[in-house]
Amino acid sequence: MISICIPVYNYDCNPLLEQLIEQTAQLFLPYEIIVFNDASKKEFVPHESTLVSIINSTENLGRNKAREELALAAKFDNLIFLDADVYLPDNKFLERYESCISNSYDIIYGGVAYSKNVPEQAYLLRWTYGSKRESRPVEKRKKDVYQNLISMGFMIKKDAFLKISTAISGNYYGHDIVFSYRINFLNYQITHIENPIIHKGLEPTLVYLYKSIEAINTTFHSERVGLIPDDFRPVQRAYLKIKKTGAIKLFIKVMDKTKAVLDKNLRSRKPKLICLDLLKLYHYSLLKQANKQTPQ
Repeated sequence: MISICIPVYNYDCNPLLEQLIEQTAQLFLPYEIIVFNDASKKEFVPHESTLVSIINSTENLGRNKAREELALAAKFDNLIFLDADVYLPDNKFLERYESCISNSYDIIYGGVAYSKNVPEQAYLLRWTYGSKRESRPVEKRKKDVYQNLISMGFMIKKDAFLKISTAISGNYYGHDIVFSYRINFLNYQITHIENPIIHKGLEPTLVYLYKSIEAINTTFHSERVGLIPDDFRPVQRAYLKIKKTGAIKLFIKVMDKTKAVLDKNLRSRKPKLICLDLLKLYHYSLLKQANKQTPQ
């Protein structure tokens, strides 16, 4: 009664599929593995297999819509979503999720981890962020169950997923925040367990910096159209604190002069995440100030 759902776009997910196929032999419950090939280039199309169903899209829909298509196609009520660029930590990964099905649950999140091996400089920022901000033991994740959900890998009831995903449209980076807030808003419960996937797909620093700013754009837009409140994310709360002191214009003025230094640090061998936080807050502040001056 488990549908394992994997959206794929231009990434070789065959190693992950091999791990999954090996582990499904240990499961007691019926299962299926479904891949949504989101118009990938030919070299990234998963190998055909009698054990894996592949849905091929002729246009790139984006991860959110791909997940929705996977949920609609799934035969079973228990959905395990996995990103294509992850691998499983050991041979008991699926067993741990299967053991949770007997319990009453809405969403179960096992966490994410990163390799202990320091990557080359071009990938250091993404690895540093993931290792320090995303990779958290279960006890720390329980302190803020909604903010600590990272949707690279989790299990969810099919009807819950479809209700949560209805408000998420478009192909924008950073929509996890809307997903997390919808879980909270609809009163679904997240159960945190120790069962992390390993994130392999590190973006180069330049790509990750671009995506980080794109995520801030998504936060701002989601807030503006009412999908999230104005204090849901840390960057929003930081802005509100500065705004309360009346120092937003001063903060922007200082950042105008220092942003190049912060950017240089993030590309270095010792990137400091406070620099990334400040650049994201700066961009969010610019968006808020521009919106304030724009007639509604």
